Amino acid sequence: MPKGDGKTELAAAVALVEFAGPVIFDGWDAAGKPTARRRTSPDIPCAAASYDQAGRLYEAASAQVKEGPLGDFIDVFETEMQFTDGTVGRLYRVAAVQGANDGRLPSFAVCDETHEWIANKKRVHVVLKGGVHKRDGAWMLEITTAGARGLGSVAEDAYELKGMIDAGHSPDDETLIEWTEADESWDLDQPDQLVAAIRQSNPAVDVQFPLSNLVARYHDPATPRHEFRRYNLNQWVETTGESWLDEYPEAWKRCAGIVEFDPDLVDDTAAVMAVDFAQKRDGVAVVTAQLQPNGSIPVYARIWKLDGQRIDVAGALKYIRDVADVLPVRAIGYDPRYFEFPAQNLQDDGLPMVEFPQSGARMVPACTSALEVIRDGRVVHNGDRILAQHVRSAVWRESEEGPRLSKTRSKERIDGCIALVMALQLALTPGPFAPPPPATANSAPQAPIQEFFRPSGRLTI
Repeated sequence: MPKGDGKTELAAAVALVEFAGPVIFDGWDAAGKPTARRRTSPDIPCAAASYDQAGRLYEAASAQVKEGPLGDFIDVFETEMQFTDGTVGRLYRVAAVQGANDGRLPSFAVCDETHEWIANKKRVHVVLKGGVHKRDGAWMLEITTAGARGLGSVAEDAYELKGMIDAGHSPDDETLIEWTEADESWDLDQPDQLVAAIRQSNPAVDVQFPLSNLVARYHDPATPRHEFRRYNLNQWVETTGESWLDEYPEAWKRCAGIVEFDPDLVDDTAAVMAVDFAQKRDGVAVVTAQLQPNGSIPVYARIWKLDGQRIDVAGALKYIRDVADVLPVRAIGYDPRYFEFPAQNLQDDGLPMVEFPQSGARMVPACTSALEVIRDGRVVHNGDRILAQHVRSAVWRESEEGPRLSKTRSKERIDGCIALVMALQLALTPGPFAPPPPATANSAPQAPIQEFFRPSGRLTI
């Protein structure tokens, strides 16, 4: 449902009923009416994508305890609440960013703003759901507003499941999905249709807030259209207001098509590749691009996730060699900071390695050019969902040289997008490219001792 319809407060109330109330069916009384009993050792996580969101849900439950009759029976602490009389049970907050929470057996779980549960955060949802299934009569409640398409969030999965259930294509008979949204067909610039769209998607209008508030918000110049549609009409959008594509929210979607590389193209129209490699939270991304005679640039991405603490460097190198075996490649860009030694191995195989440092002087024009060719519809991609997630997750950061994409500011992985930017820049740049400088041997260190032992080239003995 849209923002402001009381989802969080209602979910908190349900969590408290599951925690302290009689919710387990316990037979029939003499009058034929059902009776109930409390749960044994209730375990209730209030989960959200971040600590702040989980805190808001938990605080809503805490306020209902402190301001109501439950205050005499429940002790509320900073991150969890327990029964005053020592009865076993706890209601506590969980943030998806903190890990999987394996081993819990929730009797009830509530998940807030599941449109932000993407990538690694989905693991927590899987674990919570698995724990719920291990307890008799346990269940989950998920609340959210719409998010950005193509990110593969928990909310988007539920939305797709609802479509399957409504169409009779899913055997799932234990899931209820109630989704309230405005039809895409409304012309919001027509006053009567704007009002109709608001009423269609907001059951709480004129109950919890006046209709005029949302009408005024729509006409406020400071309110982006995509933000109004997502927050106030509960419609899925292409971006959520933090992407580098916010000014062109439909651009990447319009670039989808059939990706075909031409093995007969040579010189400046031969294919190029780019590798983005990192050692910590990212993985490896390799993007192949080729400038066609008509000006279009088909691209294809291969992205490896981290496997625990290990990166599949060997798999990436084999993939690069395999592509170069079937397609003429005139340049393979890489950041020498992290990929120097694998690049030397590829260069020894005769591949055209080109250093592409991630400096502002290099990345600012590359990011600008990439945005222009995406905006103009010259890029052609195959609709790869993972690449789309990386592209939409990238955000700008101002630097001395100008705006560039930032991994530190982006909330999710964007290595696929960085490799895309590099590949597009190489495809648009005429050759030949300068080869990487050869490794040199120094007879004595010319830098502080810690720098001397830092790998900087290939040592031949």
